Amino acid sequence: FPPWVPPRAAVVGLTVVVLTSEPIGPGDDAALATVVGLGRLPRHRAVPFGLLRVNLGQEALALALTAESETLFPESAAIADALVPHLRRFVPLLKE
Repeated sequence: FPPWVPPRAAVVGLTVVVLTSEPIGPGDDAALATVVGLGRLPRHRAVPFGLLRVNLGQEALALALTAESETLFPESAAIADALVPHLRRFVPLLKE
């Protein structure tokens, strides 16, 4: 069962790195967050903790990590930390 549903049992924590040729834009982080949020379905043993979309030609990265990825499966955050210095991320514009 997922780690947030008692009783806690064995779980497969997924970190997915997708290589794409499609351009990465400013709304991709939010779109990936909705997909990662789907992992909160009860009674599933495979739980997505991180989703990273990489476009090597554009040298860009979009990512979504769950809050549990830091404590339960820190590998997702470690992979993201390793990629961020080498790839650009889109930051939303500040609105006044």
